[in-house]
Amino acid sequence: MLKTNMRSILNSRIFWAGCFVMPVILLLSQADGLAELYRKGEVRTWDFYIQFQLKGLAGSTMVFLAPILCTLPYTASFEEDIRSGMIKSILPRTTRFRYLAGKVLACGLSGGLVLVIGILLNLLLCLPVLSPMLRGMEQDTSIWPSLLQLFESALLFFTLGFLWAAFGMLMAALTGNRYVAYSAPFICYYLLIILYERYFPYLFILYPKSWLAPGTEWFLGVFGVLFWLAELAALVLILFILAGGRRLERV
Repeated sequence: MLKTNMRSILNSRIFWAGCFVMPVILLLSQADGLAELYRKGEVRTWDFYIQFQLKGLAGSTMVFLAPILCTLPYTASFEEDIRSGMIKSILPRTTRFRYLAGKVLACGLSGGLVLVIGILLNLLLCLPVLSPMLRGMEQDTSIWPSLLQLFESALLFFTLGFLWAAFGMLMAALTGNRYVAYSAPFICYYLLIILYERYFPYLFILYPKSWLAPGTEWFLGVFGVLFWLAELAALVLILFILAGGRRLERV
């Protein structure tokens, strides 16, 4: 079931639209910074190019864009299968567990992939814009630390996208409303930010902004955040299989 679901996702226009929307919005959000760079006319290194990408990913635009984009490709698919009646032709060919597990895993993967592919496309999109100012690295400058930062950031975005997409599918299964699949991750995301910044400043593990930019308070840094998000994702997967199983009993 996972292969079938992934094939459907990769053939979806919505999935690829989300991938291309992300770099466009990122580039527009950094338009002022780009204009300033062109006014100065300074020659930059490739290390600066990577840091420019990281700055965009850490900006407020991506903080609020991520939980929306990751839900677009496949989060409402479970509810759509039930409403369209397609579920009745699927279940005779597989078990409920395989169907539910394949559905939620594919949903999570689509949420993570749309963000990671968006990051890669952003690298390509910014290249012709910044290439006139770029030159080879100076002898005392290494690009590898910046590339490692970018790789870690992509891992965080993938895991976060997986979590929010699966969470949206869980909420749709609980409420029976496919629109909740798209809105619930963003609402929860924003609610967690408000709770941390206004009421519980010591609960940094529930602060979404720190998930994308982990500070010294996190044990093991980026790997500590990845482990925490993986635990939350595993919990959401289990809850969805339980909630989805109960929903299928009424079909």
